[in-house]
Amino acid sequence: MQRMKFILPILCLVLAHITFVPELHAGITGKIAGKVVDEGGNALPGANVIVVGTQRGAATTADGSFVILSLAPGRYTVSASMIGYNKMTHSNVVVNSDRTTDLNFTLTEAAVEGEEVVVTAERPLVEKDRTYSEYHVESHEIERLVGVASVGEVLSLQPGMDIYGQGSIRGGDMNYLAADVVFYVDGVRAVSTDGLNFHNFLGIQKYSVESISILTGGLSAEYGNAQGGIVNIVTKEGSDKLKFWIEYGLTPPGKKHWGVNYYDSPLHRGHMHWDDPQWVNEVDSLTGSKVHERIDYTDKWGQYLQVNVSGPLVLPGLSFFLSSEWNRSASSGIGAEFYSDKPYTIPQSSLKLTYNVTPSIKFRLGGVYNSYESWNGGPSQGGIKGLGDSGRNIFLPMYAASAGKTSSTDFTGYLSLTHLITPKLYYDLHVSYTGAEQKGLDVPDSTTETRLDEDGWFHIGRTAVTYSETERNRISAKFDLSYQAPYNHFIKTGVDFTQFETWATSFYEFPDYRSVLYLGKNHQIGKALNPRQWAFYIQDKMEFEGLVVNAGVRMDRFEPEYEYPATIALAASNYMYNTFTRLDYEDLRQRNLLRKAEPQTVWAPRFGVAHPITERASLHFFYGHIYQLPSFYTLYGERWINRDGTKDLDLNKDGQIGVYEIYNNLNEADFFGNPNLGYEKTINFELGADWNFYKDYIISATTYYKSASNQVTSPGEVHVHWWDPASAMFEFEFTQQATNGVHEDIQGFEISLRKRFSNHFAFELAYNLQWATEGQAGLGSEFFVPDSEFVMAGNFWTTYKADSTGREVPQSTFAFLQIRNAVSANNFLDSLRALGMDMQQLEDTHIWSVEFYGSSPEEPKPGKDIRSIGKAQVYVSTPGKFGPLGILGDINLNLIYRLSTGAPFLYSPLGEKAEWRHAPLYYRFDLTFDKTFGNFHGIKPTFFLDIRNLFNQKLVTTTSSDYIRWGLHQPRPDNEEFLKYGDYTQHSYAGSPRYVRMGLRLSL
Repeated sequence: MQRMKFILPILCLVLAHITFVPELHAGITGKIAGKVVDEGGNALPGANVIVVGTQRGAATTADGSFVILSLAPGRYTVSASMIGYNKMTHSNVVVNSDRTTDLNFTLTEAAVEGEEVVVTAERPLVEKDRTYSEYHVESHEIERLVGVASVGEVLSLQPGMDIYGQGSIRGGDMNYLAADVVFYVDGVRAVSTDGLNFHNFLGIQKYSVESISILTGGLSAEYGNAQGGIVNIVTKEGSDKLKFWIEYGLTPPGKKHWGVNYYDSPLHRGHMHWDDPQWVNEVDSLTGSKVHERIDYTDKWGQYLQVNVSGPLVLPGLSFFLSSEWNRSASSGIGAEFYSDKPYTIPQSSLKLTYNVTPSIKFRLGGVYNSYESWNGGPSQGGIKGLGDSGRNIFLPMYAASAGKTSSTDFTGYLSLTHLITPKLYYDLHVSYTGAEQKGLDVPDSTTETRLDEDGWFHIGRTAVTYSETERNRISAKFDLSYQAPYNHFIKTGVDFTQFETWATSFYEFPDYRSVLYLGKNHQIGKALNPRQWAFYIQDKMEFEGLVVNAGVRMDRFEPEYEYPATIALAASNYMYNTFTRLDYEDLRQRNLLRKAEPQTVWAPRFGVAHPITERASLHFFYGHIYQLPSFYTLYGERWINRDGTKDLDLNKDGQIGVYEIYNNLNEADFFGNPNLGYEKTINFELGADWNFYKDYIISATTYYKSASNQVTSPGEVHVHWWDPASAMFEFEFTQQATNGVHEDIQGFEISLRKRFSNHFAFELAYNLQWATEGQAGLGSEFFVPDSEFVMAGNFWTTYKADSTGREVPQSTFAFLQIRNAVSANNFLDSLRALGMDMQQLEDTHIWSVEFYGSSPEEPKPGKDIRSIGKAQVYVSTPGKFGPLGILGDINLNLIYRLSTGAPFLYSPLGEKAEWRHAPLYYRFDLTFDKTFGNFHGIKPTFFLDIRNLFNQKLVTTTSSDYIRWGLHQPRPDNEEFLKYGDYTQHSYAGSPRYVRMGLRLSL
């Protein structure tokens, strides 16, 4: 890990603020292509086509065609000129990542020298070269969306994306086991699954974004490790003019949850005695503080500040874009973190430097940085102030938590070089470093029992040794070579490499339970894993009149760099390797019971076709194989537990817990990662059409099918059993592991209708109908039994003895016991064979195994079989001088509607067969209003108002039997508790009541 830290200053030499843009790099440029002809349609070879302000351009060929490669996403002015002809200029030309912008020029003969024809270009509503579903959002569209606070909310409005801003696409997973959707920022991939939990830090403010491309239906060969789709974010670059953007927002005080004030909640019925002076004045004898203090948590303001500054630097061609965001959200309830001065969130900042050395050489240097502290929640009982343990934590101390604090830091720096060798040949080189660190602060020395008030109901404090620590470091490099070959072939090939160094530890200590869950190399806590990923791809995009074909192949390779026991069943023994410290890898190696995980390689073909029927209509088709690496949690995770809470033992009696004694009393191997898990695989099929049927209106329809196999189960799905020769027959112990046993089928239909902004309004309607099912087939359990040779070779023992260091050394078994155990082993093996079991030897270990397979029928995919998802956006803008004295001018209104059917759940009616049903419907309206007040020396002040849950809809989320049987959204009217205490499910409703954000934005 130290050698990675030395690289950090090199990457950040000129950075004052750094941000995050993680590894594996994606396409971040597009191209402009077209023809230059005269008024008669004849080609004009040798015409000059220039991208104004960039010194980039091309000369037309014999047939009048031209291509300008490697243009960053954005809007450009492009001109064409030729001696004897009037110059023609297209303004507002839109370029998107990985797309071809068609641009044609018709030059007229010059009657008067110096005349110029200027045309305002419009982004085509139908992208004729698109071979799979892809949606683009540009910066000016994001700026109109005042009602969305983050990039995640921007994404949630796009077709195919989930409506909650979680980043899921078409039933894909985004959790600790899998992240099927991969985010790229400025071409660098955000890694999210190389720890014990899902961690997808992006660190990009919405006003920093130049464009977003969302790939929902297929991937070209350039992209890998993303079964669900890709979100490709390109941030803004500086220009030759100083610009800034400042937005300050406020959320007024008020109750931000359903139901009554939490102190008056029926959760506390019979336990609040505000009219009893003795109860009110009760004092904690340990701290001297009042036990029962009522806090007005509804009087807190929420606020945030976003600042963007960009402009030129000292050298010609050198510019910067700096963005920072500070956010202090108003709490929706009671919690320790909100009230304290610390923990607090410091500004999250990003910086991008762009240096156009020459028209053909461009450097980018950038990054993102974010660091913050938070309270460690600790145990549910007495852990942290709030509604934990059915509201019994409501009176815990305000400025503390039982388990201390957690400090978190995220960082990424990247450097990229684009070199145009010739007008039709260029390469991109990316190098990046990504870091994420988490550590515990002020963690107590011991765990104590929770303390209660005199009534024995409310928790008043405790300490708990509970913390999580992690350090994730990644270095990656990628080289891409692109060539615009003759006959309209655009060939792109590349290789990339990522080196990981990551470890993580999560420790829990309670009076009756202790556990450690960790990622570490070869059974060593705190020892970094160092696997590697490689990839190679080649693809050819063939663009012809009426036909575009994008075909390619990708190779992915993973090198685990990890050792593991020949069978993890050894750790389930009642005698051998049966504690964390007794599982000694050196001992396993000497006994030939250690193995090295083998590298894995997969090849993925991709094929897409676009058929432009007319200038306004196009069909597209995609078929491809997409592979994804399982999470490190399922590959390498390991958990050991103790179910009676006893502490580590001082075996050498030296008065301290030495290095060989730490965790020596964790005596149950709960689960092991499986470093031999194969790549998850999805076969993706899509067929769609786009039709610009009238002016600025376009309708798109797509049908899709995804067949996923080899999906990884949860770690507890496969039971791995071990039999000890000293145990009774059929007395097995087991541990657990994950396997590639899940298969999924996701199919659906997606349709959208949208109008581009014109005549002061725009709208977009999107609807997704889908079915997502999953089943399981494959390994269900394994049984391992040693034979007599294993026992007689001294590989089975029943006792240990500690040496002077506290290390436990296996003790030889008495000869007569060894013989008895050997005979018992062979007798048991013979009895298993007599039962018809096909026992197979595990290589040459003299351990025999039998496998049992299981399956489950395909059923609705939990949390993802959302049948219907609907979205609607309406945007209205008034002209600058509208209404009396222009007071109604420069007003923007944006109405957003979201709808989703409920997630599936299994319901078992009394005495009847279980069946799948869906939770209640969810829907919400949001409205935003903003008005710009003039232009003061280039500075435009804008006031905005953002109203969430406009109609204050209170939607039930319960799936109780009452709801299922009768559709009741509250308890039955004859319910005694309801009559006496009110709605005892008053907080169990979707979302929050109506609330308002307001603020001011200044732009130059």
